[in-house]
Amino acid sequence: MKKEMDFILINPPSPPGKVSNKDMMGGFGQNYSLSKGPITKIPSIDLAYICSESEREGLNFFVIDSLAEDLIHKNVLERIEKEEARYIFIKTSTPSFWYDSILAKEINKISKAQVFLFGPHVQQKKEESLGAEGVKGIILGEPEEIIPKIAKKGYKQTNGLWFKENGKILKKKIEPLISDIDSLGFPLWEFFPYHEYSLGEQINNKKPFVTMLTSRGCPYQCMYCPYPIGQGAKWRARSSQNVLEELEKLHNFYNVKGVLFRDAVFTLDRERTKKICEGLIERKINISWRCETRIDRLDLELVKLMKKAGCIGINIGIESLSKDVLDFLGSRPPEIKRIYDIADFCNKNGIDLFLFFIIGLPKETKKSILKTVSWVRKLNIPYAQFTIATPYPGTRLEEWAKKEGYLLSKEYNDATGYSCLMKNEFIGPKTIGLLYKYSNLSSQLGNKNILKRIKKRGSLQVIKEVAKVLLAANYFIQIKLTSEKK
Repeated sequence: MKKEMDFILINPPSPPGKVSNKDMMGGFGQNYSLSKGPITKIPSIDLAYICSESEREGLNFFVIDSLAEDLIHKNVLERIEKEEARYIFIKTSTPSFWYDSILAKEINKISKAQVFLFGPHVQQKKEESLGAEGVKGIILGEPEEIIPKIAKKGYKQTNGLWFKENGKILKKKIEPLISDIDSLGFPLWEFFPYHEYSLGEQINNKKPFVTMLTSRGCPYQCMYCPYPIGQGAKWRARSSQNVLEELEKLHNFYNVKGVLFRDAVFTLDRERTKKICEGLIERKINISWRCETRIDRLDLELVKLMKKAGCIGINIGIESLSKDVLDFLGSRPPEIKRIYDIADFCNKNGIDLFLFFIIGLPKETKKSILKTVSWVRKLNIPYAQFTIATPYPGTRLEEWAKKEGYLLSKEYNDATGYSCLMKNEFIGPKTIGLLYKYSNLSSQLGNKNILKRIKKRGSLQVIKEVAKVLLAANYFIQIKLTSEKK
């Protein structure tokens, strides 16, 4: 007779025609269309942490990572039917919530296990998440701490969750976030088909590729950003020594070749960053990596050290160059000279600088966006991405859009950064959509770094790029002619 599992941990299938990277956007997730290009598969690192803490407790469990294995609902249900488990924990996200809820309902029909949902989305949409059919409860804290306790003591004896019992909702005490994250065991990737994760060109197509969290939380609390909502406003950092020990394990035990640091602001503490880089060099840990940070937390000396330590890419959110937008957000204008200096060094030394911009923030206009696009083209960096302002649950942007009557949709599956869920004072949804398409095409036109990559890919890619030029021109004309009532 088979031994009953303590629990099954699930990263559920992507919605049809989409790729669902649930760890993105501070854990609120990001869906993108399969037609958008090369598929990136970003692991949900909280699942790997759950495995680490559960193994410490001697629990019996297994993992279904649908993203890595390209599973659909039918595949997941077939695996669940072969096992008996007391609990099933499903990672969900904002744009995939509707589809993940369907899976919970289907599981409830074939399994006696109690189904719990977790992820930042359910923490912001508690009643709605708990109301999903087949769901017993939701986890309202950091899951690597709560899930092992549920499996050991039962949900009724565990804090940090809500659950349904006899037609009522019982609310357990919410515990503080983990303050000492050095105390956590390193993520256990052996429970996952980690060779299947991919970041494509952004990590020079290196595999195996995984992610790391060297800190949690963000003290900046920008009104549009989901990171402080999902991870907290207090910055909780691991020691450089602890980070280096994990990197050594990734290199020596898992043979990992590429790492994406998922911290909201990797270089927030300059000295800690220096120690991590110096440790990588001294220990001869040969891993290519990229990180995300802020332009005001970078300088040329630090970037040079990062390059020497294996950094091949830096992601930075600029969001907008408009003074009106930045004043409204309470943000200082970015130092343009610093951006040029860092971009110039990165271009000459093989570091991909990836800048992010947002279309449709409060006070943004057609003119200010087109001005930003023109500036990006002159910068000549390998990557620039324009997304659409998205009112993620719990953010001040969501509050503002609701208060001003600018919220256009409550459909979570549209919360992708590629669909228009809100307008602003000056731009309506049609114009925002055109600006989004034009900005992403136009920022690439004439870019020397991108042209080098195109030539390597062959004549078909050149033809496609010519088509993009014509399409961008068409969008530009439509933007100039568009005048819509908001």
